[in-house]
Amino acid sequence: MPKFNPSTMSAALAAREGATDELRKLTTRANGRSLTAAEHARETALVETIRHHDAIVREAIANGAAIAAQAEAGLTFRTSTEATNSRDLLDATLFGRELRNIDPGSHEGDTFANVTLAAAANGSKILGKVNVFPFAGSKGMVPVAPRATAQLTAPAGALVNGNVPVTVAPFDVVKVTAYTTIDRDDLQDYSFADPAIQTALASAVGQRIDHVLTIGGTDGVTTVEGFTGTGTETTATTAGTIEIGDVRKAVARVEDGGGSANALIMSPLGKAAFLTAYADRIAGLPEIITVGKLGDGSAALNDFSFIATDLSNVGVAMRKDIEVTHVLEEPSLHSLDRVALLATARVGGVSLANPDTVQVVNGSAA
Repeated sequence: MPKFNPSTMSAALAAREGATDELRKLTTRANGRSLTAAEHARETALVETIRHHDAIVREAIANGAAIAAQAEAGLTFRTSTEATNSRDLLDATLFGRELRNIDPGSHEGDTFANVTLAAAANGSKILGKVNVFPFAGSKGMVPVAPRATAQLTAPAGALVNGNVPVTVAPFDVVKVTAYTTIDRDDLQDYSFADPAIQTALASAVGQRIDHVLTIGGTDGVTTVEGFTGTGTETTATTAGTIEIGDVRKAVARVEDGGGSANALIMSPLGKAAFLTAYADRIAGLPEIITVGKLGDGSAALNDFSFIATDLSNVGVAMRKDIEVTHVLEEPSLHSLDRVALLATARVGGVSLANPDTVQVVNGSAA
């Protein structure tokens, strides 16, 4: 509990002034444009900081106004309030657990990782639409319903292709890790930083997993395949564009292969160009899902390629919980008084019973 005195009042007012000044600079830099996710998160944090210190000052003023009456009644100046000025660094939480209870070997989380990563703002757009098979150990199996062939048989004929059992596909998984750093003061003083950090990490991991599911990937030890490695590949009719004819033919091939095309996967710019060119001719097409560039600028698809698929036929293995850890004494961060926070998910590549239910159309620049 803070003690109210001139020093406390001065510190609260100074902190409020600093937050107000930073908020003003943030707005000036934006110059009328929409704030980025990071800028929006910082704006929210600054507003909450101002409110926090406003509450401290108001409480102090209210106490001070009652000094005369309290003195006459033999009472003393109130020295505490319910507002919390700070907390221990390890009181901060990440994916529902306090940092003090997280170690590098832990696997934390109350919900399946795919739920968290798909629900995060700007996170995975694919995990919520495929069949995710959660596992707890290091290995598991993905049940994949095989494509069966029906035939006519004579009254006493043998069942050549009947009673086809459900098959299982073994999987390997890669690690997808995202990390961020934050000032110690932010972790110690502002509890609203916790959900912002969790959302940022979950979003980054989810976006990277979409790249893995689209084009595959390796963590240096294990390599998994995505749609482009397991589906059926064809070449676009015309370079430099995504044509409506190629899209409709790819959808038809998915359906001809026994699937029900329910998704088109494109780059954001590829989708924009396609919708601009064919806005009046897209009726009846599946939902278009975009997979954008990562923070390092790498793209899963170029602007002239796309994937038509039946996502209900796709199996993906994912470890149930997100592994989280923190680094307090990294030398490069210690001099900056910052803390590193990491989140790691384990995900397998896509498992398909029928490659024809994923049609990959490769295009190129004109």
